[in-house]
Amino acid sequence: MQQIQQQTKIISDLSKELNTLLQKLSSLERASNIALLSTECAALKQRVENVKREINQSRDVKKDEDFSLLIRRYNRARELWRERKRMAEHVIDAILGDSCDSKDLSDHFGLVSDQEANVSLNETAITFPRVEGLENV
Repeated sequence: MQQIQQQTKIISDLSKELNTLLQKLSSLERASNIALLSTECAALKQRVENVKREINQSRDVKKDEDFSLLIRRYNRARELWRERKRMAEHVIDAILGDSCDSKDLSDHFGLVSDQEANVSLNETAITFPRVEGLENV
């Protein structure tokens, strides 16, 4: 009787061990899982790189847009300055006549011409680097 109980216990232990071994993945299954996970990891890394590249491109586009806006504003300010200068010269010529020189302007109104102040629109101009798509600006 005791021998039967021992063999039953041994059989039950072997059965449990067999079930445990059957539940574990075989080396082929593990290799296939590793390969699948590796390809999935590579695909995700590629997606991350693509997203990073898109973000950098959008930043470059944003910088170009900001730069082009700055150039347009600068050029517009220069145009307005030229227009105001031309209008001021016409008004002064209309009031004082063409015989008025810069000394008369300084004496009568306290105005100083650009030449006397050593101010030139060309000398104060800023040269911007070339940006693609802004040739007409």
